[in-house]
Amino acid sequence: MVFGESKGSRVAVFCGEGLWKWRMADFVQSQTYDQVGELLNKSLQWTSIKEDKRKFRINPGKNIYRENEPILVDAQLYNDNYELINEPDATLVIRSEENKDYTFTFSKSGNSYQLNAGMFPPGTYSIKGSVTHNNRLQTATNSFTVEAVDLENNDLVARHDVLRGLVQKYGGKVIRPDEIPSLTQLIKEDKSLKPSLFQSNITKSVIHFKWICFLILLMLGLEWFLRRYLGSY
Repeated sequence: MVFGESKGSRVAVFCGEGLWKWRMADFVQSQTYDQVGELLNKSLQWTSIKEDKRKFRINPGKNIYRENEPILVDAQLYNDNYELINEPDATLVIRSEENKDYTFTFSKSGNSYQLNAGMFPPGTYSIKGSVTHNNRLQTATNSFTVEAVDLENNDLVARHDVLRGLVQKYGGKVIRPDEIPSLTQLIKEDKSLKPSLFQSNITKSVIHFKWICFLILLMLGLEWFLRRYLGSY
């Protein structure tokens, strides 16, 4: 079996005959056809890789998210034979438009990587994944956008059934537009609406009133002067 590459295309050539006998020999030796099947599958996989030759790739679940959706990112790492592996740890950096970085570590799932980064505010984000394999740093980039969710514009139809349910629950009353002039009288007649009085006391030390302190000192000084002047001392 000869493998080669020409003008960007990979080629595998089997020079011989009796390939079907390999399966028989495999079964006699191991009671399975797995080894021959694995050889053929890997050979086909090797020749089928033509365009994207990157060994590390990251892909956001969607290009556009809503702000109430979690950001999901998956990544794949391939060895020299383009088999999926995930032995080394992989990290991801999400950068906002304000150049604020959020660093995460991928979780390993099967033979690939997965990450749930949670929810992000609206904006455009760039992502960069990194992993070191065979002493070589592999990086990949991508991006996604988060759109704002305007819940008020999602349902613009008045839901009168909900309004009536709230009225019945809390003992209110539904007022139609033509009954608005009678609203004042209804409020006055409602016995549950009573004025509330609140009283609060604030206590401060006399030391906070400087003018009182000066007045006391002045009176004490005046008393001392009068006693001296009148001969009381």
